[in-house]
Amino acid sequence: MRRVFLILLTTFTCGVAGAQNVVGGEATDGMKAVISGTVYQEKSKLPVRQASVVAEGTHVSVVTNDDGFFTLKANVVPKYITVSHLGYQSKRVRITPGQADPLRILLKPTAVELKEVMASPRSRASRSHSACTRFQRRYAA
Repeated sequence: MRRVFLILLTTFTCGVAGAQNVVGGEATDGMKAVISGTVYQEKSKLPVRQASVVAEGTHVSVVTNDDGFFTLKANVVPKYITVSHLGYQSKRVRITPGQADPLRILLKPTAVELKEVMASPRSRASRSHSACTRFQRRYAA
């Protein structure tokens, strides 16, 4: 029984090692898919640091380095990856298994609009300040 188990285990391990898909990188660490590339700003072509790269349909995600480069390793080849960063439109990129070149992803900047904030002199801070002033007048000698 033990011998049969070892034979099956060896056969399965060899089959998994031979069925690796690589997109823009080398498969390592027993992973079936390795996807790599660089994320750039669309207009200036500067790298986007700390952009989030998520393989759809998996729980695998990475963040780009200071040069905008990422390497995503997954057990399953995803159909799409999603790249996002605050201040940029998210981009969904289709993955082609067997693609040898690293991906080059361009993100388009977006404007972030904040709601208007109204400041008035009757804020909580001014009330606490007046309470402190009254305390000082009352108890200070």
